[in-house]
Amino acid sequence: MNRHVIGIVASLLVPSLAFAQAPAASPASAAHAIPPPPAPPVAPAGSPAAAPPATTAPTTAAAPTKLSDRLQGPAKANYDAGKLLFGDGDYSGALLKFSAAYDTAKDPGLLWNMVACEEKLRHYAKAVTNIDRYLSEGGAVLTDQDRADAKSLRDTLTAFTAPITITVNEADADVLLDGEVVAHSPLKGPIVADIGERHITVRKPGFRDFTTTLKVSTATTIDAQLAKETHEARLDVRAPDGAAIKIDGNSVGIGTWGGVLPSGGHTLNVSAPKMRAYQTELTLLDNQPRTVDVALEPESKNGGVPAWVWIVGGVAVAGGATIAGYALLHKGDTFAPATPGTINPGTVQVSHF
Repeated sequence: MNRHVIGIVASLLVPSLAFAQAPAASPASAAHAIPPPPAPPVAPAGSPAAAPPATTAPTTAAAPTKLSDRLQGPAKANYDAGKLLFGDGDYSGALLKFSAAYDTAKDPGLLWNMVACEEKLRHYAKAVTNIDRYLSEGGAVLTDQDRADAKSLRDTLTAFTAPITITVNEADADVLLDGEVVAHSPLKGPIVADIGERHITVRKPGFRDFTTTLKVSTATTIDAQLAKETHEARLDVRAPDGAAIKIDGNSVGIGTWGGVLPSGGHTLNVSAPKMRAYQTELTLLDNQPRTVDVALEPESKNGGVPAWVWIVGGVAVAGGATIAGYALLHKGDTFAPATPGTINPGTVQVSHF
């Protein structure tokens, strides 16, 4: 903002603060004044209406014209705190106090002070919004000059804003501008944003958030498409040719398999003849695909005797037991003992455990 514009803004904002002292009434201070009621019409001389009344009605005190005099209780306390913070350069704190005072008293003069804070914070779009509220709610409190000054300031600040038109494919979605909810879908019209980098988020329960960041300098249009939120993810399993693949105990494919599963924990089994079975527990996260590569190892070594079977003194043992224990655990395996005395001669057919 150039010095000329700053001067215009300052000349309009500073008098608007009711705590600014001046010997003469300023246009903005007049905006906080409540005009006195009109005088009653004068009746013609000699008419009954011209006769003095029998009794004199009590005189009603004029309403306070200064904002500080109109406020009472918590609103007055917040207003006074806002004055101190504004004078100390804490414009964010002053804005909170003036806003709290407005929420209590609903005095339009407080909106003008809020405009002053927003302008200091360079929140031009919010300042424009509060100027519109000031003009709308001011009613008879505002003079023609007050309205002209407010409109002039609005025109000045509008040059530093731009409209954003947002369409949403779902109703009742929150529209956030820089993290703050500013509208709900369907929007009645464009939202006004400060020029520069802006962050737009559209969210609704049960749907994935739509987010975008854009540089705003002129009128912009955004088409926000919300997609339903799903609690699932894709899993791809790549195993050796011919290997059977099971998910949670269910056979799903041979060799390779891919598909969508519910999010959460799952058990993966991969098996093949004469190969050690593979099993693992895995967790799928929402919309995060996962690939598992499985390499199976041979089930047995050393001429058909499993690797976990020890050969001790020519006797096959497994964990201290003779090979008879092994025979009980594997169906269909055959072997011919090479050393007499280790087992009955001949080929032994093992039975299923």
